[in-house]
Amino acid sequence: MGADPTELPDFVQNGNEMTGVVSLSNLTSFLHKLNTYGVYYYDEAREVKELKQENEKDWESRTERSNKRYVYELGTPYGKSSHPSAGFENFFEGDGRYPLGRVVYNRRLTDKERYNFTLIPVFKDASESFKLWKSESSDSKVLKDYL
Repeated sequence: MGADPTELPDFVQNGNEMTGVVSLSNLTSFLHKLNTYGVYYYDEAREVKELKQENEKDWESRTERSNKRYVYELGTPYGKSSHPSAGFENFFEGDGRYPLGRVVYNRRLTDKERYNFTLIPVFKDASESFKLWKSESSDSKVLKDYL
């Protein structure tokens, strides 16, 4: 009674905190509305625990250190701007086969990184590059169009 008509009667704002009451019949639509604004509701529900476990597994898989090493030939002289720093492990001086040298990473570089830094993958033999090409192209639309 006596409240501004633009105010919601079941919500009270105190500083930057807001508390309110939502009926169970309106709860689903309220949560969907919050989601459209990028506001999320946290609760100790089973779905939230499952989501947390999924996120932890995803984080572990993304941050797990690989035992595999990826070697790239430098296309520009070695220096700070000649290669990305994330995952960098080692540098080998140039020789007759690789005049500007090689760099070693603990992760596979993206196409964009390889292109921007002029890095050329070094494979032990052709079978390794063929397996990589086959696995990458097997899930692509290009292979389906080709077949």
